[in-house]
Amino acid sequence: AEENLDAMWRVNVKGPYRLIRAALPHLRAAGQGRLVNIASTDGKRIRDRTAPMGYAMTKHALMALTHAARFAGYEDGLRC
Repeated sequence: AEENLDAMWRVNVKGPYRLIRAALPHLRAAGQGRLVNIASTDGKRIRDRTAPMGYAMTKHALMALTHAARFAGYEDGLRC
């Protein structure tokens, strides 16, 4: 149901997004930092065809967010 998808989206994508957005200025100011997101292997490829589509979708989105953060902060010493 869409309620489950909304909940997964809030936890798996929007939560990390908000934390990155809040931390990025501080990491840039420090000139270094490490950002670690845990997405499970479903963030790379879907292994279990019975896994909910929303789960795999949000884990892929988390990986995309991590890559975007890497590009956004790389020149300032942020590693993801």
